[in-house]
Amino acid sequence: MYLTAWCPFCTRARALLDKKGVPYDPIDVDGDFEKRRWLSEVTGQRTVPQIFIGDEPIAFEFSPLRGDLVYLATKPGLVEAYDVDTGARISEVGFIGIPDVYEQPRPTLDVVFKQGIDRFNFTLKLQNIIDSPVKFTQEEPATGDLLTRERYLLGRRVSLSMSIDLN
Repeated sequence: MYLTAWCPFCTRARALLDKKGVPYDPIDVDGDFEKRRWLSEVTGQRTVPQIFIGDEPIAFEFSPLRGDLVYLATKPGLVEAYDVDTGARISEVGFIGIPDVYEQPRPTLDVVFKQGIDRFNFTLKLQNIIDSPVKFTQEEPATGDLLTRERYLLGRRVSLSMSIDLN
């Protein structure tokens, strides 16, 4: 992870990775204009933190403000190494005493059936079978109670596709 010691977003990203037990090598780029220029060229971003898995930058897809650690923890090569427990994700960052808003974890289930018959390939996708509610919560500063700010269902999806091998 490329970072600076004074960056609050770097601090949050490190805390999230530490909490999930994801190992990383911190590389401080404060004052290193050559590394900052290289990061900008590779990622298209001028900000830190910048996180890489191997040689692949993922920081432009992972924002510590939104807490999208699910993306990081499910990248190819890490699934076998870590038991992915998404936990609550920061959805909105609090400001001046207003607490962060968290998207609460929820169970999901997707199933894909594939069948080939001669030159035809069929795929049936059943997505979000459980259809558990998406729930956003925020702590009430005065009482410490957890309040539900928003709750909704995404709905289930079913799709059937067919492809033909013309070779």
